Amino acid sequence: MKHFFYVIAILFIGCASKKKHVTAFNYVYNHKDPNLQRIFTNPKKYEVQILYTRVSEEPQKINFNTDYYLAKSNAYFYPASVVKLPIAILALEKLSRNKEINLTTKYKIQDDTTDYSIYDDITDVLILSGNESFNRLFDFVGGQDSINARLKTLNIEAQIKHRLSIPNSDDVKTKEIVFEKNIVFPSIQSQPIKKLSINNLQKGKGYYQNDTLISEPMDFSLKNYYPIEAMHNTLMRIFFPTSFLKSQRFHLTKENMIFLKETLKKVPRKAGFLDNEYHDSYGKFFMYGDSKKNIPDHIEIYNKVGQAYGTLTDCAYVVDTKKNIAFFLTVTLLVNENEIFNDDVYEYDSVGIPFMASLGRAFYEYEMKNK
Repeated sequence: MKHFFYVIAILFIGCASKKKHVTAFNYVYNHKDPNLQRIFTNPKKYEVQILYTRVSEEPQKINFNTDYYLAKSNAYFYPASVVKLPIAILALEKLSRNKEINLTTKYKIQDDTTDYSIYDDITDVLILSGNESFNRLFDFVGGQDSINARLKTLNIEAQIKHRLSIPNSDDVKTKEIVFEKNIVFPSIQSQPIKKLSINNLQKGKGYYQNDTLISEPMDFSLKNYYPIEAMHNTLMRIFFPTSFLKSQRFHLTKENMIFLKETLKKVPRKAGFLDNEYHDSYGKFFMYGDSKKNIPDHIEIYNKVGQAYGTLTDCAYVVDTKKNIAFFLTVTLLVNENEIFNDDVYEYDSVGIPFMASLGRAFYEYEMKNK
């Protein structure tokens, strides 16, 4: 009888030792969701890159567990509106250094008689992804040279070369900005823009220019560059600054940092944008991108998305305050079946956003199973 129990014990120990821990990427990669399998069976076609960091806390210690999937800083993708986050942060840094102005101080920009404020611009940029607000912040920060010099100091690998959705978007001269009480930020001249020299800058088999089809790959060498790891680490700096060197942390006042975090989390209806077009998932692709339902209050998604030239990107910090779950997730993919750029024929709604929503849910499921 004693021998019988001994054998059972040995068998149990043997089985336990063979049980393998399923990593986050193994769990997601092997998920049966067809929205995921469509992309994972042909990742090269969709140029997918994924970066995931699990956040777990111990007494007096925070642990990060990071996994990569085809994430390469030398494999170019167009970052679109995700570049608005670092520009918003640099605008808040500049505001934090100037005691004579604050978030709500009104200003006018050259060639425009309308009154604006940094508060309204950043709210528009981070919640509705407004291009005009971004372009004003671009000039307020000081243009290309000022932006890229500060990013380099922070050890954030990026090159922000141009404004968005306007003629002469790459103009290297900023507009003069005048705040109340005649506080003037003069026009600044940057150096001529240089071409990128990394992989995957020539994309597709054609593109439209002034309604004319050019039957050759589109050149992205003069476009903004903001690789996936830089996006990921920019967001992590906001929430876990002490995990970075002091020289690589953002310098914001407490008030401005609180405003930044709250705005990143806020959905349009909670910012006063009540138009039916602006449902909760308007700028939040992960988990809820394929739904028009309200996001539960205990699910907090601090993020910035990008959508242009067939490329979808989301960089997010997802927190479930009820179930004590927290993870960072940054993803980009290209959905351009006909390989023609600038024709506005992209598979955002049929392929891209369903993938993003399913991917966010799959990582959340993994977190639930491995709390």
